[in-house]
Amino acid sequence: MTYTQASPAPYYKEETLALLGVNWWYDYLAEAPLVVNFSAQEDRKLFGHWRLTAAKTAASISTEAAAAKAAYGSGGPVYWYLSNEPNNAAQSNTAAVDFAPLYKKYRDAILAGDPDAKIVGPALVWWDEGHIYSDFPGVTAWLHSVGHSYGKEWYEAFRAEYFSLYGLYPPMDVFNIHLYDFHLLGASRTGVEVTAIMDEYHDVEADLLTWPETAGLPIWVTELGIPNFNNVTLTDNQRVDFLHQVLDTLSGQTEVERIFWFLVHRDFAGLEWGETSELLASPDVLNVLGAQFRGLAKGHYAVSTTADTPDANPGDGICNDGTGHCSLRAAIEEANTSAGMDTIGFYFPTGHTSHSDPDGTAGTGDEYYHLLLGGTPLPALQQPLFINGLLQPDASCGGNTITTTLPGGEGRKIAGVNILLDFGGLAAGTPVFSATNSNAELWLQGVQLLNSPTRQLLTGGKTRIGCSFFWTTN
Repeated sequence: MTYTQASPAPYYKEETLALLGVNWWYDYLAEAPLVVNFSAQEDRKLFGHWRLTAAKTAASISTEAAAAKAAYGSGGPVYWYLSNEPNNAAQSNTAAVDFAPLYKKYRDAILAGDPDAKIVGPALVWWDEGHIYSDFPGVTAWLHSVGHSYGKEWYEAFRAEYFSLYGLYPPMDVFNIHLYDFHLLGASRTGVEVTAIMDEYHDVEADLLTWPETAGLPIWVTELGIPNFNNVTLTDNQRVDFLHQVLDTLSGQTEVERIFWFLVHRDFAGLEWGETSELLASPDVLNVLGAQFRGLAKGHYAVSTTADTPDANPGDGICNDGTGHCSLRAAIEEANTSAGMDTIGFYFPTGHTSHSDPDGTAGTGDEYYHLLLGGTPLPALQQPLFINGLLQPDASCGGNTITTTLPGGEGRKIAGVNILLDFGGLAAGTPVFSATNSNAELWLQGVQLLNSPTRQLLTGGKTRIGCSFFWTTN
């Protein structure tokens, strides 16, 4: 996940990373890399220097590296990236011949301060011709005229200069690239192309094998996102499909070790082009894309709508009802198509239309999100399934039951359990869940089951239940 310290405080906070389920993150504009922002997250932070300069002394670089090691190195090596898009005139913008001695100074100084540190090379964008504005005539001449270079040509010049100065090629522990679909100049388009990004990635992969210093290196994609050029409008459905497809495809590449999504929120002037990638609707609320990202980061389908809608394309691995949202029905349909146990979680922001707080006082444990399931039974389970209501961000297992107002009248629920599955729409005698075979075990945790037309929870399979409550008011 890429973040920036330049973001206003409501967005740049530890709670946001926790809400998204982020594993690794970095501040891509960091010039003071040791500012401590998220104490619980620092051990998974990628440190870095956005631009390498002659003015910064080796002593100060070493001091920072030693401090990072002392503060955050107990859980493993500290990683440092060196420069953000030096081949881009609008970013760190450093000529390859000037970069070579700067890179050596920074690398040597970091390792002097922390011999166990790992060096992530400069982040390069626009790898080669054919993968940037391919439908734009004269793209190479235009690129050079405005001061940009292709990533590949810049790296070749950098490694040649480094070899001429020091007799070896630039050493690094990780190769660093940025991937976007930049085919949006020229012909008008209404979507993004995973194939275009993967074509570019495979070119990078093939080129790295030809250079001795990069062959076999892990690759970190430290920016991956959806650019917004030429006022291209993407629906939530298109954005969700892209997120899943590109992350699934890239993460399946052997050399790709980490992927960082760009960005959390378009929260200051100059990032308007990144608005189609943002994950927050407001400082504490994920948007449709953010809910899907949370599910991917935490390894589960994240139900984000109370609508009882089917999956648009069962079997594609994407829980999406065609609007970008994931419904409970759609999640079960997708889980049925994959081998082994899948997990279904939930993401509803406080203030969601389904949210109820009967006593009007936050934190008393009576709040819930109401999912009214329609007249059609949920899909029969074909694989083991874990439905975990405690993955809802504001859920907890209070343990004690309380009396409160539920849909249809007074009832009881477990304090803190706030996912309420209402089966009142089912016909009399219909079981809540069914299974096609005895191996289709159902695990339930942190859910309130309401208005079942029968006392039977599951037919045809096995059930394990924890921190859940079954209440019938009809």
